[in-house]
Amino acid sequence: MTPYTLLQLLYLGASFVVAVVLFKATGFSKPLRASLILRLVTCEALLGALGLIAFLSLAKTFDLVRAFGVVALVFYAGALFLPLFALVSARRGTQTRFVGVLAALLALGIGVDAFFFEPNRLELREERMPLADWDAEPFKLVHISDLQTVGACAREDEAVEMINGLHADLIVVTGDFVSGPWSDPAPAIAAARAFHGALRARLGVVLIPGHSEPDRIREEVVKDLGITYLKNRALRFPLAEGRELVLWGIDSICPELPPLNLRKNPGDFVLIASHVPDFSLSMEEHDIDLHLAGHTHGGQIVVPGFGPPMTLSALPREYARGLNRWKEHWINVTSGIGMEGHHAPRIRFQCPPEVVLIRLGGGRESVPAEAKKE
Repeated sequence: MTPYTLLQLLYLGASFVVAVVLFKATGFSKPLRASLILRLVTCEALLGALGLIAFLSLAKTFDLVRAFGVVALVFYAGALFLPLFALVSARRGTQTRFVGVLAALLALGIGVDAFFFEPNRLELREERMPLADWDAEPFKLVHISDLQTVGACAREDEAVEMINGLHADLIVVTGDFVSGPWSDPAPAIAAARAFHGALRARLGVVLIPGHSEPDRIREEVVKDLGITYLKNRALRFPLAEGRELVLWGIDSICPELPPLNLRKNPGDFVLIASHVPDFSLSMEEHDIDLHLAGHTHGGQIVVPGFGPPMTLSALPREYARGLNRWKEHWINVTSGIGMEGHHAPRIRFQCPPEVVLIRLGGGRESVPAEAKKE
């Protein structure tokens, strides 16, 4: 049992108590006791409202550890215990409605999908960025982010196999390698080292710092792996036809950058990589072609027809995932491979993990026409 599993078991116990209190309290009302669907909806609404108030209060003070603990309590109580209590009441009781049973099964099904299936539905997203006057074979750039491991798992093994099977020219990892718990991070550190150390690309693997782990743990993850840790400096890689790919890695805690003039000749491709996508908001003075970022997890939870309620980014919600145009450059934000950990439940909904393959060149167009523009 990993330290993360033990922590979540504690949240399971606490959420059971919360669910019992809510379900018992609503049972004192005769109208609620007489209608299973009304009782379940009332419990879920009260739980959601109380959870939202607590989360926003904690997030406002940047106490994200406890804020994600609230998410764990609400998820386990709302997607597991309250639906189970409703189903048990339906078996025992006579004052039920068929729709109440269906609602309980739906809530339980969403919880099971978010916890067991969606986090492991790893996808390959392929993008193409044709370059002007380019007739050579495309340069294969793999972009991944937010491993945020809490310990080795099958999804991480599958991601390594998928990435290495792409035979990339270059792999760029935009931060957040480990997600605790910090009381005993050893299993997470070992898993992060095994994952990144197994990646293979013709020109190597470049890691950009994130912010989910302390510096000392980040340094332990990358130590002696034979990969490049890029922080506030540039690397140059040869492209075909005498061009260069110029990659600048941004430290997430250093948003102020002098204007970057990295292009030696017009055919060079200038790439900025950071963990947080919000750097695109202040890049008007920088001569760049593409910005790679993670951090948002695509929202991690996506409401059909609305999108992600929370992205932790100042960019518009539709920029939480995908390749899009922002002012004078392109930005690719990936939903990442892992999820919030530590105090948060490892859940995704309608937002699968992904590996992104971007093919640079291979045509005479200048931009992918189907992408959105700010």
